[in-house]
Amino acid sequence: APYLTALGLKNLAIDMHLVGVADLTDGIAGIDFKLEADHLFHFRHGLSISGMTKEFFKNYIQTLKSMMEGAQVAAAGKTDETVNPVFGSDQLATVMAMIEGVDKGFTDLIDEIGLRNIGFYYRDEGLLKTLKPVMAQSMGVTVAELDEIIRAQTQLMAETTNAQGIVIPNMYEEIETFLLDPQNIMVMVITDPPLTVAEVVESEADPLALMDRLDFSFVTNAPPLESSLPVSP
Repeated sequence: APYLTALGLKNLAIDMHLVGVADLTDGIAGIDFKLEADHLFHFRHGLSISGMTKEFFKNYIQTLKSMMEGAQVAAAGKTDETVNPVFGSDQLATVMAMIEGVDKGFTDLIDEIGLRNIGFYYRDEGLLKTLKPVMAQSMGVTVAELDEIIRAQTQLMAETTNAQGIVIPNMYEEIETFLLDPQNIMVMVITDPPLTVAEVVESEADPLALMDRLDFSFVTNAPPLESSLPVSP
C-alpha cells in the first residue's frame, strides 16, 4: 500500500508495441518490443535469431500435419483404459503417435536455430526514483544507508558469481550505478556465430561452458534511447 500511495496514481496509461520481421531467404528473424507506462518507465526488448528459413517453415507445417494425422489414427481406436489408470492408454497412444509424427529433418532444423543477439533497455521515468525513499523508510533506514546496503549486496553477488566461475565484466558495477541513480540501463548479449539450440542441449551437463559464447555489454545512465535496440533484425 505505501508504494502505491507514493506513486499517487489515479490513471495509468500504458503503450505497448510488438514488431516482428523475418527474411526467409537468409533465415534471419527479429522482434522489437516496447512497453511504456506514463510517468513510470520505458522498457524495450529486441531479439534476433537465425535458422528461420523457408525450409524450416515447410518442415514445420509438414510435421504438424503428420502429428495431427497420427493423433487421429490413435484416437480412432479403443484400448484398455486399465493399462495406465492415471493417463489413459487412449491418450498415451495419441501422444506417442504425435511424437512419432515429428519428422527427423524438422528436429535437425530446430537444432540449427540460433540466437544472434538479444537486448533489454529500461529507462526510469519516476517509478524507481519514487519508490526508493519509500523502500528505505519501510526498512527503517535513510536513503543514504539504503545506498550502502545496495553497494554491499552487489559486491557480495559479484564475489559469489566470480567464485562460481561466472565472470561478466562490469555487470555488477553497472547494476550498482543504476540502482544508486536509476536513470536507464541497457543490457546486450551478442553471440558470433549464433548460439544454436543444439549447443544449448549439448551443454546441459556444463551450463557454464555457454558463458564463453556470450558477449555481454552493460551501459548505464547513458543518453536516453529513443529508437529500437541495436539488435540486427
